[in-house]
Amino acid sequence: MNIGIYFNNTSESEPLYKALQSVNEGLSEGTLRDASIFYDDSGPNSIPSKCGFFDAVELWHFTGDLITTSLSTTNKVRNIVNKFDTVFYYGWYDERDPLELIKVANDKNVKVVCNSQTSKNQFTRLTGQEPDAVVQDFDLEKIIEVKK
Repeated sequence: MNIGIYFNNTSESEPLYKALQSVNEGLSEGTLRDASIFYDDSGPNSIPSKCGFFDAVELWHFTGDLITTSLSTTNKVRNIVNKFDTVFYYGWYDERDPLELIKVANDKNVKVVCNSQTSKNQFTRLTGQEPDAVVQDFDLEKIIEVKK
């Protein structure tokens, strides 16, 4: 399986750490064939990685499963016509635009996975819809199961 994860920024952070930890494990165990991290802005980062980092402009060439990590990254990929399935991993960042969140919730091409019960409750309160799943600690296998 080919997976991409799209971040606003690659500076060292808990979300990036958890994502890379899960990707590294998947690549080592063979559950992932290839993985890529896409970003809008690069930043200092000492987290070990077994995958490549690419500027978001390269998304035009990506095929596979794409996990977005913020409302802004999700909205950017919603406008790209390409061969990838999108999963929005909601709850890491304080998303302050309920109308944009409702648009994402209504987009049948985007699956929404919350990172905790608290973020699930917030998503449901703001959009009036249930997310597709709740998956803690960026468990890639469980996130990818949602898209099936």
